[in-house]
Amino acid sequence: MKYPIRILAATTLLLYTSSVYAIIDTYKTIPIFKVDSSPENKISTHPKHNRLPQKTLRAIISTYGIEIPGVDNNDIISFEIYTANGICMGIFSDEMEFIETLFSLSGEYEIRILTDYAVFAGIIEI
Repeated sequence: MKYPIRILAATTLLLYTSSVYAIIDTYKTIPIFKVDSSPENKISTHPKHNRLPQKTLRAIISTYGIEIPGVDNNDIISFEIYTANGICMGIFSDEMEFIETLFSLSGEYEIRILTDYAVFAGIIEI
């Protein structure tokens, strides 16, 4: 009686873990930095000793969309992909086109997400 239960439990665990790995492959969490693009908030206008380190955010890029804490996706103007050498691979205004292109690549890339008030940049390895 215990043997069929163990087989059922093992099979259930195997199916669950394989589905978890399938889900993991459909999204990436990357650290990004907010770079303020307004001229009145440039670092050069701050006193030398009052600078703070950049705040790191965690962006989630999945096949369903992009999520950046505190950023409304309607505020995003464009999505950019650059190689490690700084060569622009593409600039996209459509979120899903950007995601499809990004997940079709392999290697290390810099992504930049532009809004009216800031640029969010980070490195992703696919």
